[in-house]
Amino acid sequence: MQKDPIKPFLEEKANEILKKIDEIDERSKKIKDEDTLKDTQLQGLSYNHYLKGIKQYLDDNLEGAINELRNASEIKSLDKDYPFIIAGAYFDYGISYKIESSLEKSVEWFEKAAKLEPDDDTVSFKLGAALQFLAESKKDEILYLQAFKWLKKTVEINPVYLYAYKMWKLGLIVLIKMTGNEKYYEDLFMVFEEIIKLEPGLVDEYLEWGDAINSLALVRKDAELHKESISKSKAASIIDPDNKMIYYNLGVSLGNIAKLNKDDSYTAQCIEMFKKYVDLGGDIYDLSCMYANFERKEDAFKCLKKKLEKDSSVMEKVIKSKFWEQYLNDEEFKKMVAKFDDGLSKLN
Repeated sequence: MQKDPIKPFLEEKANEILKKIDEIDERSKKIKDEDTLKDTQLQGLSYNHYLKGIKQYLDDNLEGAINELRNASEIKSLDKDYPFIIAGAYFDYGISYKIESSLEKSVEWFEKAAKLEPDDDTVSFKLGAALQFLAESKKDEILYLQAFKWLKKTVEINPVYLYAYKMWKLGLIVLIKMTGNEKYYEDLFMVFEEIIKLEPGLVDEYLEWGDAINSLALVRKDAELHKESISKSKAASIIDPDNKMIYYNLGVSLGNIAKLNKDDSYTAQCIEMFKKYVDLGGDIYDLSCMYANFERKEDAFKCLKKKLEKDSSVMEKVIKSKFWEQYLNDEEFKKMVAKFDDGLSKLN
């Protein structure tokens, strides 16, 4: 898995700058011309601020790092790594404290770094990430698309850069939720495929992929897409057969097919998957919702009662759930929830 190399890079850079400062000091001792001496001393001062900024960055004092790095560039221009380093400080500061202006500055400096290092996968990844965080903050579709362009470039430079694919995936998921635009699903499914190629054992990726297919299937009312989602859950079950969320996802997909096709055989399979999910430690409330969804009142009430006996606060979820709305005015339902702490008052 690709790791963020910023800290080792900064440590190496600090040693390099320290040597440069020593060289500048030695050179200054031999200079006779006053103007040349002044210029060399300013260069030394600039690199001292540069070094302090990097040390502050390594100590996670991001505000101090930005101040020192900014001071450095105001005195003298520095080496080609400088834009990447100050961009990183702005980026980390913006992420840590949710400051949009700092993220905007990081984009500005990463763009300068990308011009200096157009084939550096870390630079393009960082620029894509900065744009994506800024897009998320501003809820801006155009910024998301700019981010994707740089993340795509990252994996073109380095096809095994897993973090870039994962960042791209997260951005696409948020963008689909934000815009409801189906056209982004094609890219999302392609990204999932690449992630699985790089790390075939990632169960959570199969489950997320299945969730995404399910979401599109619901929009299109497409049972075949739900079946494709099932194939992702089954692939995950080969890797980790005792993962409860696999059976939750299978249950959801089978339930959706049952509703679309009005097919009781899929209903039975859905319930069996949710039972297995509960057997593996899943929440019995989810099984109660599935029973309610298929109007199996007795089973739904029985499971909900078991849940309420352990946690009456679940009533907050019940009164907001589409699965339970048909029962909220049911006298038998009211009688059942009245037995539990504050159950009826929450209902009323």
